[in-house]
Amino acid sequence: MEYTIQQLANASKASVRTLRYYDEINLLVPSIRMANGRCYYGINELLLLVQILSLKEFGFSLKKIKSILCKGPVDKLGALVTQKKILIKEQERLRKSLKMLESMINYYKEGANMDISQDISTYFENFKSKQEYVEYFDKAYLDKTSKQFENNLLQAGDEYYNAFKEKASEVDLVKAQNYGREYGLFLKKLNHAIEENLKEDSNEVQELMKKQWEILQIIYPKTESKKPYLVIREQLCDCPPNIKTESGKSLLEFLKKSMTVFAENYFKKN
Repeated sequence: MEYTIQQLANASKASVRTLRYYDEINLLVPSIRMANGRCYYGINELLLLVQILSLKEFGFSLKKIKSILCKGPVDKLGALVTQKKILIKEQERLRKSLKMLESMINYYKEGANMDISQDISTYFENFKSKQEYVEYFDKAYLDKTSKQFENNLLQAGDEYYNAFKEKASEVDLVKAQNYGREYGLFLKKLNHAIEENLKEDSNEVQELMKKQWEILQIIYPKTESKKPYLVIREQLCDCPPNIKTESGKSLLEFLKKSMTVFAENYFKKN
């Protein structure tokens, strides 16, 4: 079966513009190119596109994907086998992530007396497994994620960033578990405050923000400056998913506004 570029775009959900770009960089070349400019793709190109899109999901650059896939049949088979290993590991990682989410849901339902420390420990180990399969090719996925976090925190200034790196090196599993438990309890109380229709600048909510700042200092350095705190606020509040309360309100939007009020009232320096 042969596909026009539009049919291939419809089948793969990749845009026509994207497919044309892949053609330009010699990553996905049509099997037939007519004199009138029309292009047709066969089953081999369709399978190659599946591999390209699969590797893109893991954060690999097009340059790296090209180096992996644009080889002979034996090397392509090896790439497929490796991708299979990656997907099997990803399947296990998602299973563990789902288990962690289920534990968190039960934690919020049953209360802070529920012990989820073992699930948190397993969840942290999950990150290591992700690193393992990315290293089949390179560390592009992790580098991109850590670089984004680093760039965000650098906005707080070199002094605070260096202090964070030093403190992060001292955070062991026990501290991480403690942080997870304390922050989970904080979110539960914040959710209750939202359901009670309390305002972001109310005394009750601002007391929660003070407690949150104490919890954050388990992993973030203490500061008297507003700027690092606002950078932390962006990291906590501007990342998906946008958690909803039972009444459908946005927990992260409420948290961001509450932290903004706290920053104005608590920190004496900018």
